[in-house]
Amino acid sequence: ALEYRELVYVFFFFQAEDGIRDFCLSRGLGDVYKRQVLTIPHDMIIVELNSQGRYLPYFLSHLSHVLNEVYEDAQLYPYLFEAIDKTYFTQNLSQQAAGLLEYHLKAQVDEFKYLQYVSSIVHAENTTTITNTILRDIEEDLCLSLFTRDTRNLKYLEKLLISLVGHPQIEVRDYAIVLLNSLYDGIDWQMRGPYKTRISNCGKEFVLEVLLTEETNEQNLYVLLNCFSFDKESNSSAITYHKPKITHITDPEKHTKYLYLVLDFGLFPRCGFFDWKIVRLDKNGKFASIYLGGEEKLKSESQLDLSKTDTRQYSTRPLQGRIVVQPSFVKEMQIHEIFVDLEDSEFDAEGKLTKVGNFQKVRENLSSYKSSGINCLYLMGVLERDNGKTYDPETKQVYYKRMEANPLSVTSRDQPCEMLGGAKELSNLVRDSKNLDIKIIIDCIARISSSRSHRKYLEHLVYTLDAVSYTHLRAHETPEHLVCRLLLEKKKTHIRAHDTLE
Repeated sequence: ALEYRELVYVFFFFQAEDGIRDFCLSRGLGDVYKRQVLTIPHDMIIVELNSQGRYLPYFLSHLSHVLNEVYEDAQLYPYLFEAIDKTYFTQNLSQQAAGLLEYHLKAQVDEFKYLQYVSSIVHAENTTTITNTILRDIEEDLCLSLFTRDTRNLKYLEKLLISLVGHPQIEVRDYAIVLLNSLYDGIDWQMRGPYKTRISNCGKEFVLEVLLTEETNEQNLYVLLNCFSFDKESNSSAITYHKPKITHITDPEKHTKYLYLVLDFGLFPRCGFFDWKIVRLDKNGKFASIYLGGEEKLKSESQLDLSKTDTRQYSTRPLQGRIVVQPSFVKEMQIHEIFVDLEDSEFDAEGKLTKVGNFQKVRENLSSYKSSGINCLYLMGVLERDNGKTYDPETKQVYYKRMEANPLSVTSRDQPCEMLGGAKELSNLVRDSKNLDIKIIIDCIARISSSRSHRKYLEHLVYTLDAVSYTHLRAHETPEHLVCRLLLEKKKTHIRAHDTLE
């Protein structure tokens, strides 16, 4: 968690004028004419490093403003303000930097607050209380925590939201899903509206084009880009600020003037999500979303023929989007789905499985698939399941009691099925498929077996109460089961009071 700490000192050394230092190697500070010590709050630096770019304009403005006060002729300002009133906005954002920092650091979601949220949800009188009060408080904490990237806060909020995905009321579930998606995005852009999405491929041109009415102040428009680093070796993401190229165009038929925004990023360097957003820097120094569309004003229902009129209200949406960048070879993929168990399998007259396939059989058939034009295999039933592995001490052989165990009833999500050949044979299959330029996709199942799961999942199972007994619930295989458990305890207390399971 982030807390206010002591100030750290940043030192800046300046020469009084050019040429005061001799053109030679100097010892120590050499001919330094004047030295100034500036102080920057420690938390301001920490938040800037953790915010993945969101705090950058405010931090740079504060730093520039402090330097400008000490050195009157410095005239420093963030690179974003080059085309606008840079002095005004530098001072404005500098004033906001400390307040913004204090506001976002006030979000403290610890164990105590987490339990408070849980208690409020469990004892809420109705759905409206949860959606209009509790979830809005959770949303505020989430927005603040996303800004500072406070890992502790986000951990507890994730636990809470995952539990709410299983809430009986659809309004609560939908709200929780929106917040959970924002948490995993690492940005709160989709809380006010979904992305406009399009698909592209790695290596294609990365050009953003947006058309706006000319009424918009073009000098204060910026494009925010949220994506992974363009360096393929880096797994970190960041939000960057860009000034688009703006052209004025006119529609002669509608006599309407537009602003044509273009931003050329070159080529898509890697796969992933490339999220963008158009914002305006307002006079208060805030980057505000630009909304498109409008709300349709309808007359009262008494004046409408409801059989012919659509009475839905149309609201605006932020101008933002997501580009899903896939590998360049995706369109050329010829995918063939394989159930590994059925590869060269055998059945008896009654239809009972007597011989199952395995990874080796799939590997032996790779050439045949290749000759058929298949260049991608989608493997089903790869993960470990409960086949009843047994060791016979007499024959010193391993056999499986339940060959027919459901391949989709997974007992461990990080281990290949031993009956099919385990990790060794799967590695051999992947190696040979690479040599033949065949892609391998493994079907990964999120759920696990409720009755025979690996013991490592034991702590992550939750319980539910039916009319007869306690049974395991597969839930989410994560520790986020507290809400469900408390709801169960509440029900158990009610049952004990009436001494019945009715």
